[in-house]
Amino acid sequence: MALTDTAARTAKPREKLYCLTATAGLCLEVTRGGSKLWRFRYRSARTANMSITKPETLPKPIQRALNQIAHSRPLLYQAACRDQIGKEIDTLLARGMSHQDAIEPLRACPPTLDPDY
Repeated sequence: MALTDTAARTAKPREKLYCLTATAGLCLEVTRGGSKLWRFRYRSARTANMSITKPETLPKPIQRALNQIAHSRPLLYQAACRDQIGKEIDTLLARGMSHQDAIEPLRACPPTLDPDY
């Protein structure tokens, strides 16, 4: 079941911290003290699982939060591509290739953002 604005506004604190899941890695975390935080979970090449937390400013429509996440996804994809390209260049340099020769194939065919991402 998708998280609604009403459910987000009326979420009460419990004995333990809990999350109300929206979609696409977005959830509303409710602490024991009653604080509400938006948490966005994603994977990066550098770490296995990360999350961005933003203090809750209710009433904030769920759709607006999802739109902010949608704008963040291309940036995360670019960071992952940058990490992968760096590893490829390091591998080529370790094989004895010159820096210019190592980056030439990347200049000819740079990575692009997948429209389905």
